[in-house]
Amino acid sequence: MSRWPSCGAKGWLGLVLYIVGVDLYAFYTKKDTLSMAFFESIRHPVKRWPVILAWFGITFHLFHWIPDRYDPLRSFSENRSRIRKALTS
Repeated sequence: MSRWPSCGAKGWLGLVLYIVGVDLYAFYTKKDTLSMAFFESIRHPVKRWPVILAWFGITFHLFHWIPDRYDPLRSFSENRSRIRKALTS
């Protein structure tokens, strides 16, 4: 195991820093935070379902509740690995 953080771990760290930064900016400029934008979207009759579907899709992907062969994000990653292996051999 490498002592350096993986690309995925760096991505999560970047995402957390981005979210905290945007929310701090919104707080100090008295604008909507990401949480408030999410809340307002799920209360809107048209925006509600795309937001809820995206939220469920991401949650199901992260908790591995979608079988690998039906998870488009996981199958993309597997296909990328297969293509990379084929190109390097």
